[in-house]
Amino acid sequence: MKMPSCGLCKLDHAKCTEQCEFRPFFYPDDIDSEAVYEMMKNQYIKKLIASFDNKEQKLKCIVSLKMDARTRRENPLDGNQGVISSLNQKILDLKTYIASLDEMIVELESEKNAAVELTDKLKMEKADLELAQSLDKIKIKSLESKLSELKVSLGDSLRGNDNRPSDGKV
Repeated sequence: MKMPSCGLCKLDHAKCTEQCEFRPFFYPDDIDSEAVYEMMKNQYIKKLIASFDNKEQKLKCIVSLKMDARTRRENPLDGNQGVISSLNQKILDLKTYIASLDEMIVELESEKNAAVELTDKLKMEKADLELAQSLDKIKIKSLESKLSELKVSLGDSLRGNDNRPSDGKV
């Protein structure tokens, strides 16, 4: 059974064998294969892969090539630099947003502290008002008591005046 060509050999119209260096990294239906192929030809990719000792490093290189090729395809003018610039701008925007949130937090904490101070002041004023009302009630009771005493005294005086001589001498 004939094995299908790997993604790069297929695009290069080259004969692909089971020992093909690209086969482990570029599958026949891999859409990134075309992007990598358009960005650089097979000879350069072979040299690049050969420069790494183990399969893990080769795989990491291929993943990087695919990412580079994909971003170049999506943004032909700027490629990876465009992505990096865009991400840097997003970082700056987020830093600005975070700074504005920090300012809002400080402002809200200040408002909270002012509200706590106002609440404490109102509690003290309420306590002072309740004390003043209590004192007023005591004063009113005292005045009512004195008024009662004066009424009694005045009543006694008026009754006692009826027995006195009209010349005012006692």
